[in-house]
Amino acid sequence: MLQRFYCTLTLKEKASTKAAAKEKLLKNIPSVLQSFVGQQNSRRGVLKLFESLQDPKANKHLFYVLLEQVVYSLIPEVRSEKVRQQLQANQSKQETSAGPESDTRKRTAATTS
Repeated sequence: MLQRFYCTLTLKEKASTKAAAKEKLLKNIPSVLQSFVGQQNSRRGVLKLFESLQDPKANKHLFYVLLEQVVYSLIPEVRSEKVRQQLQANQSKQETSAGPESDTRKRTAATTS
């Protein structure tokens, strides 16, 4: 269902979007930051930050870390040790119940082939 709304951009469109975002970011550096570290250093820092956010793997990790923090702030009891133990117990039950079943299916498939 999500794929229906997924749009693909050409390399040219991606490059122009990246350039426009970079330009807007550089034009909107807070004046407090510029006065605190200097205009050149603030520009360099913003460019470093921008370039570091171009890695899809790092962005995915950043998203999950931020999502985790949002969940923790909305549902603080998720952090409790009791909930963590219940989740681990459920996960180990699923792993042990899936293990022998999948082995049996593999053996059955191998003997019927």
